[in-house]
Amino acid sequence: MPRTAAAPSRNGAIQQVQTRPAAGALQPAQAGTVEAALQDPAVKGQLARALPSFITADRFLRVVQTEVRKTPELARCSPASFMASMMTAAQLGLEIGVNGGAFLVPYKGICSFVPGWKGLVDLVSRTGRATIWTGAVFEGDEFDYALGDSPFVTHRPGDESDPERLTHVYAIGRVRGSEFPIIEVWTANKIWQHRDKHNKQGQKHYSYRNPEMYARKVPLLQVIKYLPTSTELAIALDANDQAEIAPVTVTVSQPKAPQLPADSQPAADAVDATTPQPQSDPPAPIATISQEQLETIIGAMENRLGAVGSEAFVTEVCAVMQVEDLSQLPADAFSAVMKSLADNAAVAAWGEGKSRQGRQLISPERIQELLSDPSPELPLQPAAMPEFD
Repeated sequence: MPRTAAAPSRNGAIQQVQTRPAAGALQPAQAGTVEAALQDPAVKGQLARALPSFITADRFLRVVQTEVRKTPELARCSPASFMASMMTAAQLGLEIGVNGGAFLVPYKGICSFVPGWKGLVDLVSRTGRATIWTGAVFEGDEFDYALGDSPFVTHRPGDESDPERLTHVYAIGRVRGSEFPIIEVWTANKIWQHRDKHNKQGQKHYSYRNPEMYARKVPLLQVIKYLPTSTELAIALDANDQAEIAPVTVTVSQPKAPQLPADSQPAADAVDATTPQPQSDPPAPIATISQEQLETIIGAMENRLGAVGSEAFVTEVCAVMQVEDLSQLPADAFSAVMKSLADNAAVAAWGEGKSRQGRQLISPERIQELLSDPSPELPLQPAAMPEFD
């Protein structure tokens, strides 16, 4: 937008001239928008604390701003959901839109973080205990595989790369010291049937824009189930599940009872006490974490905290969530608990058996905010992610 500025003329008189910002310069953004959040110095500080050492906050912000320019729908998402998705990417050390590592996907005003298949491969490699890779097979490729007790895949790619001519996708994982690889092979038809079964977004699902990326990720996710996990990988998988399987909300309107004439309505004291009164439905049970999520929490807890720290962690989390043991945690608390295990300061406090100091970083108020608001402006802020031994 042009601006006016005072400038002296040749005879010394002051005149108003229009100036334009330099090409590429950021424009002041309206408060409460995604653009304003990206220009907020406080956000840059939060990113600097969340990002691993090999990514700077300046670079990360430039990459995110590029994605917003490439996908204008992101700027129209709620700032809270955009910030939550961006901070998740920062905590995992995955740059948005760079080399297929991770993506920000807008849908109906909500921004979701979706890890790409290359981002998942990176997170598996960081554990230092396993490797994984994936491939796409097209018409004309030489391809053979077998499962069972001696699994193998042989693939000699040809020149074809048209997604319409995709025939198979596969993923192969190897655990350090293991004799045989873990292999998953899917046909293209099976991939699209899987997408159509779980897709709640129709033609706007990102698989229509990036079919090969989506297809490669499906068998990759199956193999990851059998590989050693980490806090970062568990958070990425949980975010992927939330983005892929969107909840369906059904609103049922209750019919209004017919109104009786005033003179025909019985008096309150005339109601027969023996008449059975309608009973209200019992409250629906709260969904708890799955067995797989429980095992993930326990594995990360033991890996990060040891015996003393694990006891302090369980005591603190159960007190905050008001449950008797970890198996009773609400399903939507999984991400919050895993993020607390990624926080170096909280881990250090719990490792010394000091649950009270850990509470400063995973307080009841902050946990309740995460549970009541699915898209908080700033989720728990762990320090740079440590590598596991």
